[in-house]
Amino acid sequence: MYHIVQDKRAIRSAEKVIQSLEETLINTSISDISVSRLCTQCRISRATFYRLFDNLTDVLAYRCDRILDMVSDKLRQRPDMSPREISVFVLESWMKHAVLMKALVEGHYMQILYRSHINHLDIFRSLFRQAEDMDEKTLDFQIQFLSLLLPGCLIIWQRNGKKETAEEIQEQITKSCCMLSRIL
Repeated sequence: MYHIVQDKRAIRSAEKVIQSLEETLINTSISDISVSRLCTQCRISRATFYRLFDNLTDVLAYRCDRILDMVSDKLRQRPDMSPREISVFVLESWMKHAVLMKALVEGHYMQILYRSHINHLDIFRSLFRQAEDMDEKTLDFQIQFLSLLLPGCLIIWQRNGKKETAEEIQEQITKSCCMLSRIL
């Protein structure tokens, strides 16, 4: 669990750790990165690191939550988006962070992405409720389903060499859901 308090120094230190981690991930696998190496690169002490994070996985979780904070803010500014547009926007947002996605996939940490989405359910629930008239139970099923589906789609995208666009992935999601609805 990360422990970043709303203090300028703590936030600045956390941002330095994130920046160093993302720069390091360009050429290094997440499994080959140590806390000591990261602290040396971003010029913070190990004590500062451990005051903010329990481990490197927490850094990934913090980064995912910050990305979804930004996504949520942008979605709030566009309450007229359809569920499909929301899905494409969220996919595009994650695809912009290909280095982070690579680390999550290689490290088998996609549950971090799922948990981050669960931590931001309110914005998705609100937007989907506005776009589609549905009962709460159906809304919950749909949002949970999409939150679980997203990591799988990003894993496939990563393994396919990041060739598909967000629209193409969304089309595959639509086709797959239609197919599943017929066979289930």
